[in-house]
Amino acid sequence: MMKQHNLFKLLAASALTATIGFAQAGAVDALKKFNNDADGISGSFTQTVQSKKKTQTAHGTFKILRPGLFKWEYTKPYKQTIVGDGQTIWLYDVDLAQVTKSAQDQTIGDSPAAILSNKTALDSSYSLKEDGSSNGIDYVLATPKKNNAGYQYIR
Repeated sequence: MMKQHNLFKLLAASALTATIGFAQAGAVDALKKFNNDADGISGSFTQTVQSKKKTQTAHGTFKILRPGLFKWEYTKPYKQTIVGDGQTIWLYDVDLAQVTKSAQDQTIGDSPAAILSNKTALDSSYSLKEDGSSNGIDYVLATPKKNNAGYQYIR
């Protein structure tokens, strides 16, 4: 099983890619408008994790209600449910028949998941700039303001 902190980086990056890819007017302005206007979002995702030795792909659905409430369900290749109630994150692994819990603030911290659960995280934690267009999608490059974020950027 993947460490929870890394898991939330991947979860948020997956949802952010799905979310910010449709920006049209200035991509940064569109992202900020979406961030300010959206109280919730839901959808499905495909998450691919690549390493030198293998590629792992997972599928599932997510629902987010700001501030701080979310449900993230992996359906393939394994079943897992992650629920945040604003204070605690509950992770249920079906195959292991195991539930783990952790403090939501500590687990999410300044990870990309913070953007999804808290409207202020985008401006407080990231520097934003236009990052080109491809196939009708305008992209934003979000660089963490802290050097110890554990990742270099979100696109």
